Amino acid sequence: MQSSIMFRRGYYNSYYLTIVRLWRTIALKQLRGITMLKSECTAKPTWKQITDPMLGMIIALMVMITNSPTASANGDFTISGKGTVTQVIDGDTARIAPHSMELLYALKAQAQRAQDDYQRKLDIDRIYNTNARTPTILVRLTNIDTAESVHPDATRNSAAGIKASEYAKGKFEGKNALLTCHTIGYYGRPICNIITADGDWGDIMIRAGFTKYVTKYGRHHDRKWHEAYRRAETETFN
Repeated sequence: MQSSIMFRRGYYNSYYLTIVRLWRTIALKQLRGITMLKSECTAKPTWKQITDPMLGMIIALMVMITNSPTASANGDFTISGKGTVTQVIDGDTARIAPHSMELLYALKAQAQRAQDDYQRKLDIDRIYNTNARTPTILVRLTNIDTAESVHPDATRNSAAGIKASEYAKGKFEGKNALLTCHTIGYYGRPICNIITADGDWGDIMIRAGFTKYVTKYGRHHDRKWHEAYRRAETETFN
């Protein structure tokens, strides 16, 4: 059963998001109870009959957090922080050592929420590695998709993928970077822009001809980068 209460505007921070999920669970139990009682009543229950103060607290909390600026109701968010590119996995994936553990924990918390939403287990401890001497985050670049070079199925790897990977290693590995992440992907990785002194990783890879601007799963959430990636694709491939 899904909640019928939906936020249609605004943002709320990850701390309040946890509270909202808790209250939502309680609200659903209240509504289920009303549904069960419906068969025992001759009159159809109305919202005026829902007098439990817990529901009032839920609604008040939702109104209070509507304008908070970190995470939105559809699972997207904006989390930014600095780090170092410790390893380029391939042309669109890298391990980042965050300069602050707050960045790692904030993204890990979002992944744990995504795991609840997806209702399947994600490899969170591997992606958000807090146990290594140098903690790292496995990051997937947003809106690009280079050819494979390290896929477990070797038949999917290609010379083009190896070339893209080597190019990215030479360009980004060991560099300090700014991460701006906005959602958790299907496999649990944060989907991010990575920007070094050379520029935005995605924009550079598009202009180098290793990938197009990929919008299969939705265009970039930031209009500025949507326009930049679209322009880079047009200038490179047309």
